[in-house]
Amino acid sequence: MSRDGRLCSFLSFVFCSITLMSCSAFDDMEHMKNTTNGMASTTDKMASTTDKMASTTDQLNEKTGSVLDATLNMYIDMRQGNSWMIRDQAWHNLLAFKEIPAKLAEAGAFFQAMEAQLWKNEFFDDIENLEVLHVAAIDQFFRKAQDLIIQIHKEPFAKKFSTNPFSQDNRMKSLYALAATSHMVNPNEEAILKQRGIEKHSMLKLIQDSLEVRDEFNELGKDAFPPHVAEVLLFEDAAVYMLRLRSNFLAAMAFGKISGLDDENNIVRSMDAFGKMLFGWTADMKKHNLAEVLTYTRWIDEATRACDWVREFYESCKLNDDLYKLLKKMSVKVPEDSSDLFKAAVDALQISVSHYLQRR
Repeated sequence: MSRDGRLCSFLSFVFCSITLMSCSAFDDMEHMKNTTNGMASTTDKMASTTDKMASTTDQLNEKTGSVLDATLNMYIDMRQGNSWMIRDQAWHNLLAFKEIPAKLAEAGAFFQAMEAQLWKNEFFDDIENLEVLHVAAIDQFFRKAQDLIIQIHKEPFAKKFSTNPFSQDNRMKSLYALAATSHMVNPNEEAILKQRGIEKHSMLKLIQDSLEVRDEFNELGKDAFPPHVAEVLLFEDAAVYMLRLRSNFLAAMAFGKISGLDDENNIVRSMDAFGKMLFGWTADMKKHNLAEVLTYTRWIDEATRACDWVREFYESCKLNDDLYKLLKKMSVKVPEDSSDLFKAAVDALQISVSHYLQRR
């Protein structure tokens, strides 16, 4: 083949190759176009699906919020109902039981089951709600206590607002128990709120804090104070009376235990008790252990604090004459083989009794 022929053949091959390549590139471009269109369609579908998911999420959030609200409302109702039932049963038992130890247990349960003692400082449990619960607790306590006071005052020859801590009237003993346990708070809630730096308020503290600002309340009006202050002052006479009972009965509890006359078979107003009152008596500390002595001292100290508070704002805590004479005539006998710790505890008890008697 001539040189020109070979050149023509080569050029023909190159032209065909270029044509084929162009066709292939065109096909690839068409495929890419189709793919891009497909991806766009898929993206549109994904966007649509995302919108639907967002709508579904909004609906779920709305339903979740509704479920949370319903759960909280159910919790509120259950808490209110359960605490009411516990208080109602505790009050029933308080009135039914005859023995002081059982009455003390039920009175403590009554105070610890107040809904204000179940306040959590979460969700709806804000400070405003706590104040509402405090008002409700004060109202229920004083209406029930006042009913007992009125019943006792209706008795023939009844002495109004008597601070005699040795009465055997079952209603009076119920008042003793309430006065003695008014400082109690729910221990579970106390531990929870302590971690958050929030102090639990006992009925005793609510009463004392409110009575302390009585004069300021009269001058400034109710809007200057939390609502529970007005609620306590509404029952001022009963509130002061309960504090006076506390200052007498806690000391009488200590005397009853030390002397052994807390037994129902040995009514304190017996000839034996009056004999001790007139001629003196000896507390044999051999019959008591360290834990008991420390407890008696704590009761006496709490009685003294209650008396001091009443004296500061209401002149007198009206210490009972019989109780005063019984404690005044008490001497103490400590076994020689007692430990130094026990002897020190007995000395502390005697000092506490002496301080208490000075409040007369």
